[in-house]
Amino acid sequence: MLSARRWPKRISPLIFQQVDDFAASVEAVKIVCQQHGVTQLFYNYQYEFNERQRDAAVERALTDTVCQGFDDSVILPPGAVMTGNHEMYKVFTPYKNAWLRRLREHLPECVRAPAPRNAPPVDDLSAMTFDYPQQPFDKALFPADENAAIAQLRQFCQQSAAEYESQRDFPAIRRDQPVIRMSCRGGIVAASVFAPSAG
Repeated sequence: MLSARRWPKRISPLIFQQVDDFAASVEAVKIVCQQHGVTQLFYNYQYEFNERQRDAAVERALTDTVCQGFDDSVILPPGAVMTGNHEMYKVFTPYKNAWLRRLREHLPECVRAPAPRNAPPVDDLSAMTFDYPQQPFDKALFPADENAAIAQLRQFCQQSAAEYESQRDFPAIRRDQPVIRMSCRGGIVAASVFAPSAG
């Protein structure tokens, strides 16, 4: 997850468009690819129903473009951990043990972020607007900044992770709530959690 301010240092150009729905996003991506002569499209999988339908529609629409998706937000791809009968686990502990075995077999490689590219800077990010309706929320509980999210994760790993097993069934004292909140809204993905805990 890159904030808009950090994006120009890594990837250029940043093209931002807001559309009304998933269907409209398919045509928007197609037009951008045509305008910029895109021959290869790389994207990260999203597993929700509408997102999967959208991605499949984009791939069908881009007949002259090679499309490649990646499982970037998970440690093991969906379907990687199944029972001996190729079914989903119904009990957590056997699933956890199988998950850990699978992880040890194929430990994800951690690589550095790519070096900044020599490209024209994105000078004016203030022109970007996102007018999707929002409800008021406590920014201390739900920080939008990725650095704040990672800071909360590190604080949990350093101060509270050892107490997790004894406190996990007591919501009033659970100290993992910030991590759970950020995970549920996509502010922290599994790969972000794995990196500091593995290091």
